[in-house]
Amino acid sequence: MKRLFLLVILGLVTSVHFLHAQGWRKTYSLEDYVGGWISDVHATPDGGYLLYGNEAAIWKIDAYGNTQWSKFLPVTGQVNRRGQMHILGDSAIYITGIFDTPTPLPGVMRLNMRGELQSLQYYPDLEQLPNSITSTVFTPTIDGHFIMHREYLTGPNNNYTVLLNKVDLQGNVIWEQTYFVQGASILDKPYLAEILPLSDGGFMATGTARQDDVEVAHLTRFDAKGQELWQVIYGDESEEYNAFAIAQDHDGNFVFGGGIPDIEPGFIKKVTPEGTEIWHAETADAVTDIDQLPAGGYILAGSMGTDNPFPINETGFVSRVEENGNTLWTHIENASVFFPFLYRFAAVTESADGTGYVAVGYNDYRPFAIKLDSNGNMYTNILQGTVQRDEDADCAFDTTAAPLLGCNVTASNGTMDYYATTDSNGFYTMTVDTGSYS
Repeated sequence: MKRLFLLVILGLVTSVHFLHAQGWRKTYSLEDYVGGWISDVHATPDGGYLLYGNEAAIWKIDAYGNTQWSKFLPVTGQVNRRGQMHILGDSAIYITGIFDTPTPLPGVMRLNMRGELQSLQYYPDLEQLPNSITSTVFTPTIDGHFIMHREYLTGPNNNYTVLLNKVDLQGNVIWEQTYFVQGASILDKPYLAEILPLSDGGFMATGTARQDDVEVAHLTRFDAKGQELWQVIYGDESEEYNAFAIAQDHDGNFVFGGGIPDIEPGFIKKVTPEGTEIWHAETADAVTDIDQLPAGGYILAGSMGTDNPFPINETGFVSRVEENGNTLWTHIENASVFFPFLYRFAAVTESADGTGYVAVGYNDYRPFAIKLDSNGNMYTNILQGTVQRDEDADCAFDTTAAPLLGCNVTASNGTMDYYATTDSNGFYTMTVDTGSYS
């Protein structure tokens, strides 16, 4: 005898209306290019985002992660992974990196908001060896200019030359300072990994130095002319540190973070304006980006702390941390039997709608971005329903119909399937992305 089963769905999404709090996970490509990473993300005035990646690739996406336009910028060769992007109001995009000319040189591009090139300025330091360039940092100043930095490996014993410039909006050099330092043992741990502008016109920087032949983190205070005022070292032969990111909180203290060479977890430290440690906390892995949040506390992203092509760890994370160092939640992206990829995050920002966070990096060496809600959840929509035996074959809900236990329910939106199993009451529930399902 043929038996009919009635599937009753209580919360089926029947339109393509998108919820602001809804998260998403996207992998991006550009023409025939599908490899690489995204190194920076910024919200745009229209509620979307700009993404900047290696090979001088840029994507404009909407609030839901969908690509609106994408292009390769008019430079050749690899762009340094630590190249950075900044948006000047609603009129211009500035991007820095190591561009091939054909020899690698640091440069700054100005684009309009459609990604069209307006200017390209190179900074050839002719006395240096071009192929030893290791990093660039590009930071807006409080007076509307930029601080630009690059490093060169210039000798044995990890000796580096560090060049620090202030440039105007046209890329003209206002001043330059040169420092000779000892840095990390490999090129992907910059002496100045991030430079933070301060209200007095000066700067605070963090990165990795070398002291007594061990890698240590440092905070270095510069004045408005780029002259070093003081430096505090964190770490010793028993506890090495690499620092990659820094932020200033609402009370004037600093939070910086990074990783511990060759092991996990990572770390964040809160210090006074003079560098005295207030607290230390562990993180899921190496911290690569820290943002101070308007309501207090911090959002962190990490595990892309090094450019090692054969990393030990396969986990990317985003964490929400309180002012006292307590972690409220951590979202993990890692390899599994279902998603056998390598996940790492380079940058994170508060979402354009203020309801969550967008983090970027790569999975399996593909450009990658996610959006989370304010509690670290990616998906916030729920489908619920019951499965019952339809004894009278009328395909109508009947309160007396017997529920079915252990039925597998599949909901599909055409690109991804979601699964649930009914309980003893015939009830199922599943958390899904926004969309239409059958």
